[in-house]
Amino acid sequence: MEEENVKREASYGTIRLSRAQIGGGGQFFFGSKVRVTNSILIEINNAEIVTDHGEQRVRDAGGAPLIRVELTPLQFSELLISADRYEGVPCTITRHPIHGSVKYVREGIKTDADLAEEAFKNSVRKLKNTLTKDAVNIVNDSKLCKRDKERVLSALGTVERNLTANSEYNLKCLREATERTLMEAKAEMEGYIQNRCKQLGLENPYEKEAIE
Repeated sequence: MEEENVKREASYGTIRLSRAQIGGGGQFFFGSKVRVTNSILIEINNAEIVTDHGEQRVRDAGGAPLIRVELTPLQFSELLISADRYEGVPCTITRHPIHGSVKYVREGIKTDADLAEEAFKNSVRKLKNTLTKDAVNIVNDSKLCKRDKERVLSALGTVERNLTANSEYNLKCLREATERTLMEAKAEMEGYIQNRCKQLGLENPYEKEAIE
């Protein structure tokens, strides 16, 4: 029985695209401003040429990928339509040629929502400090009796506490509502794409496990 002949070279490789589903409410990726529940994986592996019974074929040489990157669906779309983009398209490296498996560290990277939330909190803090300082000065300079001054200052303290507590709660509700709206919009878009694919007789991209 003729044994297969295997040839390997450092320049031989395969590239593979696949879709991954993400549970737990999704996750953030590098360069993405919202959580996503699915991603596109791109893997590059060593390859080999196998000759067997007069036929040749290319196959994965086995082992861990040389490199693996993940992109959000939007980043993948940008990649396809921006071949000459000088700065490139952001992607998240999950398998590094030197460091092996790596985890995306998001700490210190702020989204537009994070920056808006920070600016809002700073504005509320400044308003609270100004209100407290000016109100105390006005009350102290007034001709009110000591008891009335204490009542006014107590009321101002309640306003200050409510201002801080309510603003934090309202901001949290706004962020949650925005995330729900984004998820609903994404679901609507996916539904539209699936419907159009069905009308045009195309394969449903959300049912296909791998992109070859």
